[in-house]
Amino acid sequence: MKNYKKILITGLLTILLFNISKKTFAHCEIPCGIYEDTIRIELIKEHIITIEKSMKMIHELSQEDTP
Repeated sequence: MKNYKKILITGLLTILLFNISKKTFAHCEIPCGIYEDTIRIELIKEHIITIEKSMKMIHELSQEDTP
């Protein structure tokens, strides 16, 4: 009977630890370099290019004469 209790407790603790470890290894939204952030950095660079193009277009359109 004591062996069954040990096995049960060990199994429950193992399941508990696996559930905690899933939450512990979550990745944040801030590029930190610990995980593979190259895709996120490339997306940020793409956003910067898009914003620069938009700013340039806004400036050009604001220089045009309006009817």
